[in-house]
Amino acid sequence: MLKPIISFVSPVYKCRDCLEKLVLEIRKACETIDVDFEIILVNDKCPEDSWEAIKELTKSTPEVTGINLSRNYGQHSAIEAGLSIVRGQWVVVLDCDLQDHPSALPAMWEKAMEGAEVVLVKRDARTDSWLRRAFSKTYYAVLSYLTGQKIDADIANFGLYQEKVIAAYNSWSEEQKYFPVMIQWLGFKQTTISVKHNERHAGKSSYNLKTLLKLGTNVVLSFSDRPLWIMSMIGGLIAALSFFFGGIYLIWALLGGSDVQGWPSIVISIWFLGGANIAAAGLIGIYLGRVLREAKERPSFVISEIASHQTGK
Repeated sequence: MLKPIISFVSPVYKCRDCLEKLVLEIRKACETIDVDFEIILVNDKCPEDSWEAIKELTKSTPEVTGINLSRNYGQHSAIEAGLSIVRGQWVVVLDCDLQDHPSALPAMWEKAMEGAEVVLVKRDARTDSWLRRAFSKTYYAVLSYLTGQKIDADIANFGLYQEKVIAAYNSWSEEQKYFPVMIQWLGFKQTTISVKHNERHAGKSSYNLKTLLKLGTNVVLSFSDRPLWIMSMIGGLIAALSFFFGGIYLIWALLGGSDVQGWPSIVISIWFLGGANIAAAGLIGIYLGRVLREAKERPSFVISEIASHQTGK
């Protein structure tokens, strides 16, 4: 096949009913700007058996290639799997539920033709509940501080990326790769457009509080050592306060004001300092565990099967 101009990469999980519509909307968008394209659908071990639907699409649509992962690795590993086989000069990463709507492609393409190497899409007027939006802003504010990278709650994976940007991303060998943070860290010529946040075509989000906290922890630990600095500053502050109040107590004792009724404060201090030490040791242990995982160089994903119009599978 001729090398396509644009490759679309979409992880698939719990959204089997979106796939046919997604392919149709991508085709419409590409016809608008008259470019050749390919679509890579990555089945992240979807419990709805989306792999069968993807294989049917590869038979009827030559532009579609399907990747079936050996197990559920998570959204960002699924994105990485799709990016590992893209052939396009440009790459669009988008969710399969059509909240990231392909109709934004012409506006993204216009920015790319003006010289942008990365076109990020900001979701305007999000359709999520106010509670989810508030939690999202708080979550990303904390994540931004701990990683040292500004992470906008309204900007996710959806965007248009030049081939060399994706090549740089693929060259980064780490087990935990969080796509939007790494893209911002890489730099290149970036711009942002705002688009309407569409309703989900089918299915529901697989992200809940537990998965978000787990993802956030993995991002922070793999991308930043700031928690270690925070713990060091807390330890230094405790030491300074202990020295200060110890000096006051010494002067008080020398002036004859000491008594033996201070055991509650002593016990509380011991418990507090003991807890702080255990927390610090635990944090260091977590980082050492992360180093061990990276040293093993295990893959972020394992591909079980690839289906395309050419293979007939």
